[in-house]
Amino acid sequence: MKTVKFNLLTGITLILFSSCAKIFSSPDAKNLAQSHKVIAIVPPTVSIAAKKM
Repeated sequence: MKTVKFNLLTGITLILFSSCAKIFSSPDAKNLAQSHKVIAIVPPTVSIAAKKM
């Protein structure tokens, strides 16, 4: 029973680690990031239309 749990946990862990996204950046990303001074985060506007029944 312990080996089944261990194998299941190992399998789930391997799947999680292998499904992680890869991050790609430009070779000059560090230089470009240093020139930025302001970061703006704008909240999205979301509206859902009501359906008439």
